[in-house]
Amino acid sequence: MRRTVICCGLALALTGCQSMRTPPRVGPPAPRVADDEAEERYAQTLARWTRRAEVYDRFDSLAFFAVTFLSMEFRVEKVARLALFQAMPEAEAQAMLELERVQHEASHEFLLGVHANERRFDDFASRDSIWRVAIVTERGEALPASLVRLRKADPEMRALYPYLESFWTAYLVKFPRAFPDGTPVLPESGKFTLRFSSPLGKAALVFALDAPGAGGERARP
Repeated sequence: MRRTVICCGLALALTGCQSMRTPPRVGPPAPRVADDEAEERYAQTLARWTRRAEVYDRFDSLAFFAVTFLSMEFRVEKVARLALFQAMPEAEAQAMLELERVQHEASHEFLLGVHANERRFDDFASRDSIWRVAIVTERGEALPASLVRLRKADPEMRALYPYLESFWTAYLVKFPRAFPDGTPVLPESGKFTLRFSSPLGKAALVFALDAPGAGGERARP
């Protein structure tokens, strides 16, 4: 009998620990387009360019991360999705896509979503932030050219980045495309790591530039 009670107590404890490591989900689900094929295509592209991680102290989660690399492939699908939602004329969609292409050529951009269990841990845009953010490759390490906190997620942002729940904060992180000596920050193929480091802990998100379905001009880093 005693053994049974201990086992049940351990199971409850493990269940409780697991629930603590899940960020709260509040509000309605993210908007979807009526075209199931387009919805699936976007979901696959988002998954291909999004990584998740968490920083925790033993069984206590401190921060959750979800990061989308705004590759050209992702930008194409992003514009197509917005065009469907807004019944956008072809000319307007093409103009939006051209703007995305200009932004893509200017810097490496990431949409960073953060859920911190304490507000003081969510200070990424602060000059004195506890976090150090860097792209790490075999070529070296690059620091952000800018890191800007975005507005509270509205239906449009949630349609594009469903992980931006009510208690998440969104940031746009831009990195230079080249090191001071002119060497490209990212290789044309292979992997790179987006690293978050602080006294709380570290999170390393690995992206594959030559993942299945990521080939061609649409997926250029």
